[in-house]
Amino acid sequence: MKKILLTGIPLLIIILSFFYLTTNLTGQLPNATLLNYNLKSDKEPITIADMEKLFSRISNNGVGFCCEPEEVKIKEETVIVVLVNENYLDVMHICKDEISTETIAIISDKLALKLFFNTKAENKELKLNDKTFKIADVYNESSDFINDISKDGKERIYIPYTCVENYRNLYVDSIAYSSDSTSAPLIEQMDLSQYHPVDFSEKSKVIHTSEHMLYLSLYTGFCIIALRIWYLLCRRYFSEIKNNLKENYFLKSINSIPQKYVLIILVGIGIPLILLVIFACSDFSIYISSEYIPNDNIFDVSYYIKAIIENANLSNSIALTGNNYISVLYTNTFKIIIWLFALFVFNYSLTTFIILKHLKKPIEE
Repeated sequence: MKKILLTGIPLLIIILSFFYLTTNLTGQLPNATLLNYNLKSDKEPITIADMEKLFSRISNNGVGFCCEPEEVKIKEETVIVVLVNENYLDVMHICKDEISTETIAIISDKLALKLFFNTKAENKELKLNDKTFKIADVYNESSDFINDISKDGKERIYIPYTCVENYRNLYVDSIAYSSDSTSAPLIEQMDLSQYHPVDFSEKSKVIHTSEHMLYLSLYTGFCIIALRIWYLLCRRYFSEIKNNLKENYFLKSINSIPQKYVLIILVGIGIPLILLVIFACSDFSIYISSEYIPNDNIFDVSYYIKAIIENANLSNSIALTGNNYISVLYTNTFKIIIWLFALFVFNYSLTTFIILKHLKKPIEE
């Protein structure tokens, strides 16, 4: 029993940590695609003027963009001024506010605390490049280990792009559009090869796949233990019935030990039936991104290696551009999830082995 506790308690901690991370991550990932400018691209990024021209032809509902032209010092605090259109913050799940064309600013509660020693900084004023901005909202910024290691350590102030002179010539660092936006298919058809797309809806599916794999592992271990109990119980009941039949006729045997016949039927049919019902009600679907699936031969190992290397190179490239907090949050969290899953498999296998080892003796006695 002590051995089961020694492996079972860490196993429970691993499972709880695993689901805490997956829930935390999927709660922050937007239902959107983010296009980040690739610094290694031969093409220059598009300008805000290009985006305005685009929005004159299609709806900008669910489509946002941003650029980070400069860093400024405010009260000895270095911050990045981020120019955004009215939809960017909502599309990227930063906050629900829509930025108007007025001289307003939106900051995090952490930055508000640094600048004003209070998170209640609404309607306070900030001076940026000889312009005074009124703080319209202060959003809550997640503060835990995973979030902290995913950030670049720089605070940001979000302001309307129209508040900067000659804004039309500024380059757009990132474009984001909601998956359910009516303009999404049109943007996907545009030639934006200089931008690297990250589909966070797809990332969420990958996270749910890791959960399904854990469920499948739990179910597999549960099946092994349940079938072991099924085998031992059936063997015990059959043995007792067999011994009884040596001394009594069949009908007399049923009358003398009726509970054994009932139990053998319940155990013999019940446990396999329960396992089948659980399997039928469960979702063990596995999702694999299309970029990792070869078209011709699924055993083409070189294709998988090439796809992983290309993805790593692109991730390193976009890491140098703009605020990639959401992308890095996914990458860092997913690495930890993989390690937790590996620990889970090892610990769960050990726990299952110990339980199977201790099962035989109590049942057979």
